Amino acid sequence: MERKFQHVIPNCYLKAWCDPRTPDGQCPFIWRISKDGQRRVKRAPGKSFRANDRYTIKIPGEPRNLIAEDVLGRIENDYVGVIERLKQEKVLDIRDRACLCAFAAVMHSRTTAMSDHWRSIWETIGNQAAALEKQHNSEPRTSVYASRFAENAAVAAVSGALQVALPMLIRMQMTVLFTDDEIGFITSDTPCVLFDPTSYRRAPGLRSPGLADRNVELTLPLTPRHLLVIFHHRAPFYQRATPEILEGVNRKTRFDCAKEFISWNGEIKDSWFSPSVLPEDAWENTKEGKEGLARRERFRAYADVREDESRRA
Repeated sequence: MERKFQHVIPNCYLKAWCDPRTPDGQCPFIWRISKDGQRRVKRAPGKSFRANDRYTIKIPGEPRNLIAEDVLGRIENDYVGVIERLKQEKVLDIRDRACLCAFAAVMHSRTTAMSDHWRSIWETIGNQAAALEKQHNSEPRTSVYASRFAENAAVAAVSGALQVALPMLIRMQMTVLFTDDEIGFITSDTPCVLFDPTSYRRAPGLRSPGLADRNVELTLPLTPRHLLVIFHHRAPFYQRATPEILEGVNRKTRFDCAKEFISWNGEIKDSWFSPSVLPEDAWENTKEGKEGLARRERFRAYADVREDESRRA
C-alpha cells in the first residue's frame, strides 16, 4: 500500500544522529535510549518512530487521503535545504526562517504524546455527545463528528499547529546554538520542548508554558552540533553554547521525552537525570504559596476523613 509507513519523527531529521562509527557495509543507525537510561538499542532511522497510516485521513467510504503526509513531506524537504545552509553558518533569509518555524511547529505537534492528548479530548467530547443524543433521542451527529476527529487526531494536531502556532512562531525571534562538544545535543521522541524559566514563580497549576508567555523558550535540536531556540528576545543568530547551557538543554530534552531519547554515540551523562532544586524565590516559598499549600493539606485531610466515614457507613 502506498506510503503506509509514516514517521512520527521524520527520517530526514533522525539521520543527523546516526553514529558515524558505523562499520563499513552496515546500515547507519541511531542509539535509542530508554528514558531511564537503562536500555540502549541500535535502530536504522528509517525504521524508527513510525506508524501505519498515521497521517492518512480516514473517512468512511472515501479512499485514503494523503494530503497531510504530502504537506509534511514538503516541509521536511524545505528543512533539509535550510539545514545545509545553517551548517555552513550562512545568513538565513526570511523564507529560511519561516521554514524552520514551520518545521518546529509540526515537530511539536506530531509526537505520539500530542496526538494521544487530542484523541483523548475528542473521545471525551464524543462520549458526552453520544450520551446527550441518546437521552434526547436525536440523530447522532456531533458524536460522529467528534469520533472522526479522534480517529484523525494526529492530522488534526498538525493542522492546528500550522494554523495557530506557526504564525506565532514567525513573529518571534530565533537563534541557533552550536557546539563542538563530543556528545553535543541529544534529541528524543518528543524533541521540541516548550519551557518558561520563570514558571517556578507561579502556582503549580499556572506553570504550563505557552507561546504567548513573555519568557517562554522553544528548543529543538537540529543536529548533535546545532540547536534552534525560538523566543521573544533579540539575540545574535549564531551563538556558541556554553557547557552549562548544553547540559541544561540536554537535561530538559531527556526529562521531556515520552519513552526514548537519542545520543549520537550512545553515551549518557548523570546530570541529565538529576532532579531540579526548587529556587529560593519559588512560589512554594512565598507567603501566598505557603498558605496555599497549607489549605491543600487541610482539604486533603478533610477528604480522607470523609472517605473513612463513608467506608464505615
